[in-house]
Amino acid sequence: MLVVDDNQDAANSLAMLLRLEGHEVRVAFSGMAALEMTKTYTPDVVFMDIGMPGMDGYEAARRMREQPGLRNLVMAALTGWGQQEDRRRTAEAGFNYHLVKPPEPKALDDVLAENIIHALMAYWDVSEHGNFEGHTILHPTGDLETIGSLAAAKGIDAPVATDPVEAVVAAAARQRIGTFAPVGIVG
Repeated sequence: MLVVDDNQDAANSLAMLLRLEGHEVRVAFSGMAALEMTKTYTPDVVFMDIGMPGMDGYEAARRMREQPGLRNLVMAALTGWGQQEDRRRTAEAGFNYHLVKPPEPKALDDVLAENIIHALMAYWDVSEHGNFEGHTILHPTGDLETIGSLAAAKGIDAPVATDPVEAVVAAAARQRIGTFAPVGIVG
């Protein structure tokens, strides 16, 4: 994950919170520094401030989306601006989420769950394995309800569990134990 904010206290605080949840996090204090960092580091999720001096978050997001390895990453705008026009601009710049500072914990969970689903979709070859029928999404951490809701919204019909025993129980509860196999540990 990458946190980008010219307010060093805000950037470091969010990074610390994410690290406490077990995530690997890097921090950049400008849009240009973030772009430079992504030359050698490919984050799964970017939390980026919009109102930064020099290159603002809109431009940094556009440039990140132009890089082949970053086109599909999950990006969340962090901003004090929350009007409809602000949300439209973040969407046009390529952000998946628009979070008003300070972000609510549930909003952060939604972004992290979206990342899990993106990783799952990249990992799972539907043409080879089918649409997750008989499988359980195994994830060691995270908000299972949110992950399950996002998975269902993407057409993934599979229970979600945090450990292999729970995964087997979830699969058995859905009468799919005969073909159980975890999709994978992602995150």
